Amino acid sequence: MNILAPETPEPAIPGYPYREVAKTFAGAAIATERDGVLRTVGMCVVLPARSPKLEEWTASDVQAISRFLDPFPETTPAAARGKFVLVERSEKGDRALCYQVKGNSAEPVWCGNSMAGTSSLLSLMSGKADLSFDVLSQDAPARATAHVERQGHRFAVHQQWQIEKRARVEHKMVGGFKAAESTFLNPYLVIAAPVTTDVSKIYADYSAQHGLQAKLLVLDNSTNPPGAYYYNLNGRHGAAPMTGLVTLGYLRTQVDWID
Repeated sequence: MNILAPETPEPAIPGYPYREVAKTFAGAAIATERDGVLRTVGMCVVLPARSPKLEEWTASDVQAISRFLDPFPETTPAAARGKFVLVERSEKGDRALCYQVKGNSAEPVWCGNSMAGTSSLLSLMSGKADLSFDVLSQDAPARATAHVERQGHRFAVHQQWQIEKRARVEHKMVGGFKAAESTFLNPYLVIAAPVTTDVSKIYADYSAQHGLQAKLLVLDNSTNPPGAYYYNLNGRHGAAPMTGLVTLGYLRTQVDWID
């Protein structure tokens, strides 16, 4: 589908007015849900052939163009908002780069749900149920393979990522709690604390260091089974984000108090 932007003068993405670039995008709104409750919402767009390459887009470009195209306002009641995925298609293969957008800021992030939405759009455009593409980020690319099943206007996506990168794990105390910090995917701070703990200041301090990429995981070992509670810039996630589950699985091999 073609998405038209408002006819208002705007600065330019290398050589192109934003309103003119926006008119040439093909894309779709993406939304994942659980039991009818929105989880991740955002926009996935395919760059036109004359657009700058993925690597040439800046965070300010993404923030500006997302204002035209993202159909979900910041007040949308979803666990994760403001995801904006750029897709580049060529004979060499497809590539995707996800940004987190909030206010006047935009930063590249890893997001499994956004890539599920990207897989759905690519499947719809190509007519293929099985596909693969590169997922770019700020450090190391991943290779994603996906199987997409269409169910009316909905899609069920099974995906796998292959990634090679070096990750840092730092042990520390935060707010009087045992904690570990990982850079395996997004910057994650994991703390061992009761779920009733007010973590607003802990998250605020962590996001001051890592911006929109910052994630927080609270592990409550006082329950049986132990509870895992994820937080992002919108507050408590309310579900288990895929990148968070992968990070937790990785940290179980690195941190002795995570079991």
